[in-house]
Amino acid sequence: MIDKLQFLCSSEVFKRSEKVVPRIFKVEQSGGRITAYVRGSVEPEIHTVSINTRGEYFCSCRGFLAHPNRLCSHLVGLLRKLEMEGEDISPYVKGLLGFGDMSVEMVETSLKGYNRLFGGLCKRRINAVFGKPEMGKSLLNLQFAVDVVSREGGNALIVETEGGLERRWLSYFKDRNPELQWASVEWPVFEDVKRVSGSVEKQVVFDYDDLKFEKREANTIYVWECRTLLPILAFHGRPLYFKMKGGVIEPVDVPEMMVSLRDSPVGRLIEECNLKYLSYDSLSTPIESEFTGGQSNWRTRAKTTFALLNKVQQVLDSYDVVAMLTVHATQGGFEKPRPVGGKALLHNSKFVAYLTSFTARSGRYAGSRSLRKLQVYRHPLKEKWSEEAAVVITDRGFVDV
Repeated sequence: MIDKLQFLCSSEVFKRSEKVVPRIFKVEQSGGRITAYVRGSVEPEIHTVSINTRGEYFCSCRGFLAHPNRLCSHLVGLLRKLEMEGEDISPYVKGLLGFGDMSVEMVETSLKGYNRLFGGLCKRRINAVFGKPEMGKSLLNLQFAVDVVSREGGNALIVETEGGLERRWLSYFKDRNPELQWASVEWPVFEDVKRVSGSVEKQVVFDYDDLKFEKREANTIYVWECRTLLPILAFHGRPLYFKMKGGVIEPVDVPEMMVSLRDSPVGRLIEECNLKYLSYDSLSTPIESEFTGGQSNWRTRAKTTFALLNKVQQVLDSYDVVAMLTVHATQGGFEKPRPVGGKALLHNSKFVAYLTSFTARSGRYAGSRSLRKLQVYRHPLKEKWSEEAAVVITDRGFVDV
């Protein structure tokens, strides 16, 4: 079966993949996705590569571009290792050849305009909304959480990074779900910064058993407040520490602290609290605050973003949940806005909406500052900016215009 991959990559990549196999130090299987951690040729570089049975693969090399005719040696090395160990790799190879399972399940929202643009919220792929400040991204994210909880049952978790989530907003949605309530998740994580041999190391100190939450059956919005990136990675069972020398930040894995998705805090919450909705509000803030340096840090920023999004995708492959990211938009210039996060974000997020304001000159909402417009930025079957839907912010949340 491994020989079929020669049609999808160059002979050089295929040969180089043999050298990748002994550098794979950890392999995880979660749902239909398999992930490998590969030691780089230059320490302390770590590559992460994963693939599911739909043929969707991601690797932290080459800017995370996964072109059907340009498979990387890390992916081929992973499949080589699996076949050597007697694993059946045919589902993954069939997916790469275009015969994988591409079925998706959507959850309708309370906004007909959003449902028309995207078909609802996708369960098996990452959804995202981006926009400039004060557009209402946090409110829209909460409304989607309420929609999923009301339709699917169970609860929702919001990883809150900005301090802008208002508890009073729950009152906006009481008419559609009178039993809605709010609960906090507590997990003490401390950042430790020290100098070691002329470099600066930053790592987190935590204990997985310190996670505290109240188990509830349904209709609860759980909120975990965290402002920085390293604790969020540890929350997903992928702790890193950052080593800075000469202005360059390198991420280093902590293998002895890595746990499976099921044993991680997010996995425990999903299973014990019956989570149906998982969101990050916003993803941009912890990443931008961590990597404020120049060009030398872009590569590490991208690799770290990928590491987190890869964990989110593992959640979608393993559990029946909806994942939503709210993201900042680029500012200024003559080009149309783009979501902050680069290729790592766009390669992982399959349904991306842009939220912006507009002004109506006539009609019921003429001159209103609450009018918003949802536009298609990324969709597997639609062109960028090809469709839009008008909504307005009211005392009942977002409603269609």
